[in-house]
Amino acid sequence: MAAACLREDCWTAHRLSADLPAEDVARFAAEAGAALVVLSTATPQASICAGRAAGLVTTAYATVTVLVGHPGDRLRDLQVRARKAVAAGRGA
Repeated sequence: MAAACLREDCWTAHRLSADLPAEDVARFAAEAGAALVVLSTATPQASICAGRAAGLVTTAYATVTVLVGHPGDRLRDLQVRARKAVAAGRGA
């Protein structure tokens, strides 16, 4: 849903595997020249893991903005956070 939501907001979005290691996400982001990586989650435990992964991605590829979506987050809020984070040059 996050990818579809961002595409609707004129982003080019790639949907990757749910269990892709953070190192692979960082490599893909670098190769694709990504401005934004969104790690969406469906459970509180997954949110914790995604937060750790976000740290690994930003360490490996410092110029990418990483957002973590949490259970219950609204897709409209993702669009707003994505715009603001990339405009500010940072993750949120």
